[in-house]
Amino acid sequence: MQWLRKFMYEMKGTHTPTNEWCMAFELSLQDGALHWYRQLPRKTKRTWKLLSDAFIKYYCSKFTQSAKARYYSAKREDREHVCDYLNRLNGYARNAGVQFENGGREAKDHVDHFLDTCDDRGLEERLCHARVKDIHDLEEMINDILRSRERKTAREPSVRRHRSQDDDRRRENRLNEGTRSGFGRERRY
Repeated sequence: MQWLRKFMYEMKGTHTPTNEWCMAFELSLQDGALHWYRQLPRKTKRTWKLLSDAFIKYYCSKFTQSAKARYYSAKREDREHVCDYLNRLNGYARNAGVQFENGGREAKDHVDHFLDTCDDRGLEERLCHARVKDIHDLEEMINDILRSRERKTAREPSVRRHRSQDDDRRRENRLNEGTRSGFGRERRY
């Protein structure tokens, strides 16, 4: 919320119309927040009131809880990207005073908390036995897993298409064999 207040204060100093703040807002986002921004509807991206409300709802809405309660009750929301959730959880951890960035016991507990609450069983199964010394290693591992998933899904449609073409050819050959005259069959023997 402080970041948003600072951004708005700086933009008011430029005397530009509020809907033109949207471009500067996008340019100031990084990592998971940029992924969050890209999935927004076009109208929300172009209207400052809608954009700031969406940002507050997504990133700042749980400020009625204590920092520790917010951290320990965090769950990945429907359709929330894994990296967005990790960034949000990291922010909650920083505010709660969890020392997760330099390794150690709290970092391991933070990684375990992320895996328990990310609601991605495949990711959890691949990472539960990995030795992660800090959060940056975890981020790299998650990005590697997500990239491999993307490559795998990108390859699957082409494999299916080729298989279906082969299946069509086999069916066509079977049909042609059935319609041949008896003479053709005898001649083959």
